[in-house]
Order: sequence, then C-alpha cells, then structure tokens
Amino acid sequence: MTSFRLLTSTFAMSLAMVPAWAQSAPAAASAPALSLELNAAQPSEKGCRLTFVVNNALGADLSKAAFEIALFNEAGVVDRLTVLDFKDLPAGKTKVTRFDLAGADCG
Repeated sequence: MTSFRLLTSTFAMSLAMVPAWAQSAPAAASAPALSLELNAAQPSEKGCRLTFVVNNALGADLSKAAFEIALFNEAGVVDRLTVLDFKDLPAGKTKVTRFDLAGADCG
C-alpha cells in the first residue's frame, strides 16, 4: 500500500478566456490568483479520500483545471503520479471536491 506522505502539484489548465491581467490591472489591485487547499485527508474504503477547496479569483472562467500529484513511498521515492481533474472552475467561485486515491494510506 502506498503511503500518502507528501503532496506536490503542478497544474495544467485550459485558459480559453483569460484576460490580459498584466496590461490592465493597476499596481494597487490584488493580483489574480487560483488557490488550491488540501482541506482534509481521511481513510476511506478505497484508500485515502482527499478533500480540496479551490477558489478561482483569476477574473475568468476556467473550462478545465487538472493538477498532477505525486505519492511517495516510505523511502521517499515517487511511487505513483496521478492527475486530479477539477473540471471547470467558474470565475469568483469556490469549489469543494473529493478524490479517492485507491490503495493509498493517509497516515
């Protein structure tokens, strides 16, 4: 069983309708951001259930957002890579999503 020891993510997004932030945003305004929070990791029948909270403050809808995570074994070696698909992320909205990682141990 894979131990869920460390979560790293890189993201690939389809940014079909993203505005030109750098050209139009005043310096004093808050920067556009996409926040991703691992809110909980709980054992489940399948393995480990991860609950994420995502907030899209980019100023534009994302038609697709997916994050790749790496699961490390006890020796610190990458055991498995998997992609978590959050689907669409509407602008100005917060989304809570759960994923079950089969065979992963939350401890």
